[in-house]
Amino acid sequence: SVLEVDEMVERYEGSAAPVYPGDLLAMGAEGMVQAIYVVDTTGRVDTTTIQVVRSDDSRFTESVRAALGVMRFRPAKRGGKTVRQAVEQQFRFRIIPASRVAEQTS
Repeated sequence: SVLEVDEMVERYEGSAAPVYPGDLLAMGAEGMVQAIYVVDTTGRVDTTTIQVVRSDDSRFTESVRAALGVMRFRPAKRGGKTVRQAVEQQFRFRIIPASRVAEQTS
């Protein structure tokens, strides 16, 4: 069960993000990975909790799993104490023309 929290987890700016798999990029393949994972009290993803709900390609999945292993978050808080929190997130792999700035959706 997920706790009600006072402060949601927040990914640190500049923390790791999934790398676009080179072969899929070369093919022009776009996609999405939807994952659920728990951020622990230290602000790290508990990698044993990662569940991939949906993925358009196993290579996108591998990229997301690798990134989650090194991502850093400000942990959630409840009553002034840090707590574990489950997060559901969509990672979109989009090929953006160089003239446009990359957009990141949570």
